[in-house]
Amino acid sequence: MKKFLLMISAAACLTASAETVANVDYEDGIFLLNEGWYGHVHGYMYFRASDGTMVYRAPEVENGNGTQLGVTAQFGTVYGGKVYVCSKQNAYSSEGYGARISVLNAATLKIEKELKTLPGGVDPRAIMLTDDAAYVSTSGGVLVYDKDLTECKATIGDSEYSTMVYAGGKVFVCEFRGNLAIIDPATNAIESTIEGTFGGLVMSHDGNIWASVVDANKLLKVNPYTLASEEVAVEAGVAINKYSWCTDGFSASTLENKLYWKSVDGWENQGIYCYDIDNDELTKIIDMTGDSYTFYDGGVGVHPASGNICSMMNQTSWGKNSAYREWNKAGELLTDEELPTSIDVNGETFTTEYPFPAQVFFSDKYAPEFDVTALGSVAPGTTAKYRLTDIVSDADNQDAAIVVTAETTGSIKANIAEGYLYVEGTSEGEGSLTLVANSNGRKASATIQYNATSLSDIAAASLEVTASAQGISVCTPVAGEVSVIDAQGRLVATATVEAGITTCVADQVAAGVYVVRQGANSAKVIVK
Repeated sequence: MKKFLLMISAAACLTASAETVANVDYEDGIFLLNEGWYGHVHGYMYFRASDGTMVYRAPEVENGNGTQLGVTAQFGTVYGGKVYVCSKQNAYSSEGYGARISVLNAATLKIEKELKTLPGGVDPRAIMLTDDAAYVSTSGGVLVYDKDLTECKATIGDSEYSTMVYAGGKVFVCEFRGNLAIIDPATNAIESTIEGTFGGLVMSHDGNIWASVVDANKLLKVNPYTLASEEVAVEAGVAINKYSWCTDGFSASTLENKLYWKSVDGWENQGIYCYDIDNDELTKIIDMTGDSYTFYDGGVGVHPASGNICSMMNQTSWGKNSAYREWNKAGELLTDEELPTSIDVNGETFTTEYPFPAQVFFSDKYAPEFDVTALGSVAPGTTAKYRLTDIVSDADNQDAAIVVTAETTGSIKANIAEGYLYVEGTSEGEGSLTLVANSNGRKASATIQYNATSLSDIAAASLEVTASAQGISVCTPVAGEVSVIDAQGRLVATATVEAGITTCVADQVAAGVYVVRQGANSAKVIVK
């Protein structure tokens, strides 16, 4: 069936049509979540594909009428191939559809699970997932579910909580306009608290946690491993919402060490600031003073792959219209698209008048990738140290947020601590290191083979490697076996070389980047 694409230049009372979309890729685009119009309209969600096509009310389009999100939909996230949406209420009293937590298939947007009520009758604020559990911040504590949201295993605290971040093996969660609590997932208990009045919570590109401070021109910076914290003064504060179910317009770039936030202008926020962490510089990169549209709640976010600032906006003075706008990192407007005030889905008309944008969040297109060319052999009794962000990355997630585990066999041991990989040589002989990365629920692995049978003989030897049409030339003072490892850590070839220069593996490797290893020594080579 044909996709409907509407782009107009002036606000008007327009009706758009929405049909089942045959070829849209819901794993490559932007979700625009709106809380709806309380008392009139349930929460709803648009999807803007990477080619600019807009799918209006995408959950209704893909699931059929009669299936909607909950009332006052406020928070959305993507994890492990699923889209999670939290709503303040499941439905109006006379309706049988809607949920407090809706779980949709990320590829199809088919609803797979709905939680209409939560233990204790609390209302959800946000949801955060790990490979072991789902954490739901609520109006009365943090609920800990199994990862499938089948059973609630624990309730932590009894305060009203909002934003959450998982870092350093801990769960960071803000009390609403209150303290920052740090939860130990092993015990499901609060292990420590940083006192203050905090709003939004994000992880910056360098892996630190940042909290916005209520009614103050400052931020709180927290090391997720040591929990050491410091206040950082800024010239303009972050707009923090008055209600716990509303997300804040506070975001972090995945490309640069920069934070972005919505200016403090009362209800009608018309500016976006960018804080360059490394250079301690604050710039107002978007100033819409006098414009007919405004940023509302968390309806603004930074695209993880492009760095563009994306927003679903509502009309000033509580107007009935809405728009989608997108700017580049310099604050230059790229897209200005008015959105319809009503939408026909399968013969039923849904109003979108008086919109209240809740959140802009993004699909998860890319899996993590390893580059283990920097990893070399280690001699017995020595330990090599590598920064994890140097060997694993994700094109649409914070590299520092990737959770890495390690398993070894044979002559080496490995340990991961505080963002570093430590590889210890325990004996001579063969061994292997397997790394598994979990980035936002998507996984990748790499295995590095070690052959240290003659480590004691060549520990101090030099190794030089070049590539030509005849193969890989290895220059070494010691005869022995060399291994050729690709960028994903896979062993692709081995060869026996003589002392001096040996040309080998002419037909065994394709074009690419490789590491050649001989005992404790390694050298990088590019085959063209």
